[in-house]
Amino acid sequence: MDLAEIIGISTQSYYLKENGKREFTISVTFKIARVLGCTLNDLFNVNLKSKHEENLKTPDIERTTKLIDDIVGLLNELKDGIRIINLPIPLHTPI
Repeated sequence: MDLAEIIGISTQSYYLKENGKREFTISVTFKIARVLGCTLNDLFNVNLKSKHEENLKTPDIERTTKLIDDIVGLLNELKDGIRIINLPIPLHTPI
């Protein structure tokens, strides 16, 4: 019995999915992980923490921090330049 039969899909469907012509549904992916005795992270070889840490390089953090500081400064300047005027607006006009 092959994996396609075990997880309940046709061999042709499995072939198309395995070769990138179709995508596995989440339910089929869970079945594959269960049959193989692994987690989805194991199945896809995902290590989110280390991948995230690799993407956060110091120059990027410094640039992002500077950008945020610049935006906050601009917003404060804009806020200081705007006057909010409260004018009473009647709900109805007397005739």
